[in-house]
Amino acid sequence: MERIKKLLLNTSIIYSIGILLGRVSGYIREIVIASTHHISATSDKIILLLTIPDFINNLLSVTTVGAIILPLIVQFEDEVEAVIYYSIRRILLLTSIFLVILIIVLGSIYQLDTFLLITISLLSVIPNAITAVFVPYLNHKDKFLIPSLGTLIFNGVIILFLLLSKQLYVLACGVIVASIVRLGSIVFNSKFEGLKLSKIKEVKTGASFSYKMLLLSIVSNGILFINPLIDKVFASRFSGGSLSILSYSEKIYLLPVSVYLTSMAVTSFPTFVRLYTTHKIKEFIRKFKEILGITSALGLFTALIFIIFNDLIVHVFYGIAGLNESNMREISKVTMGYVPMLVMSGANAIVINSLYAIKNFKAVLYLSILLVLMKLVFNSIILINEMDVVYIPYSTSLIGVIQLLVGLVMLYLSLKGEKEKWNS
Repeated sequence: MERIKKLLLNTSIIYSIGILLGRVSGYIREIVIASTHHISATSDKIILLLTIPDFINNLLSVTTVGAIILPLIVQFEDEVEAVIYYSIRRILLLTSIFLVILIIVLGSIYQLDTFLLITISLLSVIPNAITAVFVPYLNHKDKFLIPSLGTLIFNGVIILFLLLSKQLYVLACGVIVASIVRLGSIVFNSKFEGLKLSKIKEVKTGASFSYKMLLLSIVSNGILFINPLIDKVFASRFSGGSLSILSYSEKIYLLPVSVYLTSMAVTSFPTFVRLYTTHKIKEFIRKFKEILGITSALGLFTALIFIIFNDLIVHVFYGIAGLNESNMREISKVTMGYVPMLVMSGANAIVINSLYAIKNFKAVLYLSILLVLMKLVFNSIILINEMDVVYIPYSTSLIGVIQLLVGLVMLYLSLKGEKEKWNS
């Protein structure tokens, strides 16, 4: 038990450092955008072509793909290269389907110029899909540093393209290049950790998973993460610059969320999978409670810091971008709407990862559908009544509270059922 605690602490620190560097690079990226285009229709376009591909990236997160692939890697470690190849083929097929559907939907929403920009950037999801298959292998080896540096690598390339050209089509191509470079770093590190790339080819393996299981995992998690995309789509329908204000505020609150509030949820996921696979339910519950308590305390402390120093934090982040005081006040107001999410983000991540670890994909799917429907209703009310964009983060926080309460109930019922099944 002490060994597990020490391992989780060390990997969480390593993961947090990598994520911190990634978030700092994301902040620099936003500063470059804000300094060049301020808050305008052009900055809104840039944010759209950078963030919409993230929707499919969230579909293919470590949690969703890892929940399917990681147990296979553990079970068929001697055939890991065959497992990787088999998984890449299946992931790419579903990714292509999602890509086509998303492009069709976007074509009905945006004008031709914006649509073409987003479509070009969406091609980046192909290398991202392959990356999603290699990352569980590194997690299995308890290697989190290089995967956590993926955002830093990606943003570094994007910043370079932003500085080299103001042409949006060049930037859209840069998104593809950035994804390929990130994939290269992950593949190289996998080879360094013992993966024999020359053996990744079509060979027979006893490992398999159904498209139904993969689709259920991807869709359930994807629906859960579609809410930020919904917010951005709705914000783009407000007055010019509203999307930029929402995005700049989101970057501030996501810094602590990504760096340390959800880090233990990510690094503990392989441990949860192993404990569940070996039927150590009591240890699973004990570890869950321990991590939940730590992240909740950190979240509460962070929220208090934001409440006290909100204006100062906003000025520290965007003062050097040359934004006027009116823009600063708007960003501060929107950031305050996200404060409750600071308390709940870590807890929600742990609950979702725990449900994935015990393979209760249906629970996540039902929860996700509920949250998306609520988000669509809330945002529609805000837009129809011509309310300010500041109400969007407040609706997000309210939905976060509901997610935590419903998620905890679902996890409790799931674990109760597992205990009864194993005891019998």
